[in-house]
Amino acid sequence: MKLLKQHLKHKDKSRLFLDLVGYYIAKKDLDAVKSLLANAGSYVSDPFLLNRIKNMFLMTNYCTDMFGLGEDIVGTMSNMVFAGNVNIKINKHKRAQKLVDDLYFDGDFFNKIKEAYKSAISTSGESYIFFLVDDVVDENNEVISQRFNGFDVAPSFEIERGSNYVRRKYYEYVERITDTKDKAYDIYEIHYNYVELGKDEYMLDIKGYDEEQRPISDYVIYKLLNINTLKQYFNFKPYEIVNIGEGMLPNILFIENQLSRALYFQDRDLEVSQPEVYIPQHLLSSFDKNKLDAENIYDPYSKYKVIRNNLDDATVQYHQGISAIREIERHITLNVLRGCLDAKISPVSLGYTLTDTMASNTDVGTAKERVSIRLRENHIIDLKPTISKLVKTYLFLHGVKSVEVVDIAVMFDPYITPSVEQMTNTLAKQVQFGIKSRELAVQELNKNELSDEEVAIEYERIKELGTQIDYNVDQREQARKGTSNVLKSEKVEE
Repeated sequence: MKLLKQHLKHKDKSRLFLDLVGYYIAKKDLDAVKSLLANAGSYVSDPFLLNRIKNMFLMTNYCTDMFGLGEDIVGTMSNMVFAGNVNIKINKHKRAQKLVDDLYFDGDFFNKIKEAYKSAISTSGESYIFFLVDDVVDENNEVISQRFNGFDVAPSFEIERGSNYVRRKYYEYVERITDTKDKAYDIYEIHYNYVELGKDEYMLDIKGYDEEQRPISDYVIYKLLNINTLKQYFNFKPYEIVNIGEGMLPNILFIENQLSRALYFQDRDLEVSQPEVYIPQHLLSSFDKNKLDAENIYDPYSKYKVIRNNLDDATVQYHQGISAIREIERHITLNVLRGCLDAKISPVSLGYTLTDTMASNTDVGTAKERVSIRLRENHIIDLKPTISKLVKTYLFLHGVKSVEVVDIAVMFDPYITPSVEQMTNTLAKQVQFGIKSRELAVQELNKNELSDEEVAIEYERIKELGTQIDYNVDQREQARKGTSNVLKSEKVEE
């Protein structure tokens, strides 16, 4: 128990470090990953983890590229969640709907949502979206209103959360003037403290510290950040938390290390698998001159190699190269599978040819990706309340205060959209069997293509064309004239 307690003491720091590394692996930033691993002792106190890190292939000079599995998993999952349109509808409030439509078509809102989502799944499962607002002041420098200025996203490792505050930390680098040509920098740690004062009352307090953790003057902070105030007050919550439960890359550092090594040997395999001819130096004159002239024997890529050997019994030796590409590909496949199991997605979703054999050939369509689709549905359930809260605050900043979260509907399109032919066939059967009206079928078939008014007009046209014409009687014309459209015959009583 004592050893267990000792190990758990390092767990939080280790997890924070792995989240930080996973974040940059998801961005495929090899330089940042190498820098973090080289300075792991500044972040991690667990000797076991430090020992694993120091022997990693990612730390060597041989590693010049990353496989990119983390980037592929995060990118694939983001593309699945935001595969189609995300519609936001406000119940019975035209002005609010107009504001939301403007926000949607501006494009930045959902770009920030996607950024926050990627940040969450590549770290601990959490990220933060902050509202950026400017204070509008009168001639007496009194704040009379606040103007919305955009959104900002912060990963979880930049955030420290307390009982009544959220603190965002980041660093500013300022070049220092020196007598030498070498560049030097002063590093300042900036704290954005969002303090909850009461119900719907928050304060932003900005502070700065130097490398020795000494507070710096307000004037320096003004210059560093190019701002004119260090305190702001809000009558709304100025941030929201994107929480999807847990991250998708808990062990990506160790998996990416194995994949990067496999990638290195895959590149080397072509060279190693080529046949080579070793020629003793004293036999060069008797060797086939035409073959030697065709290639430079001192070129490292030539298959002819010179042996500095003058022994009388030395002979020309032929060595057939042996490729290990199948073993390398098998190694890559197994590690990709490990990453997908950690992420709880189907390897088929990544689209790697090597992993296609893992899916049953009898499965088609969504059956191959059912695990990924279930995860997508769970993430959408977690995202919807956050998006609704962000929209509510956005409307509040634009003067719409009567809209509540329950009035905001957020709808994600299906991941795999059926073709027009499939939809038409399905809707026609639903109308035929009486489980859906023709009007609703027309509306669903033309969703996101026609407005509600255009759908209504189209439905009237369909009704007009679909009116029954039988026994050479034009019932539509009779209906316009106000006459009965009951069919008459000798056997029908008039």
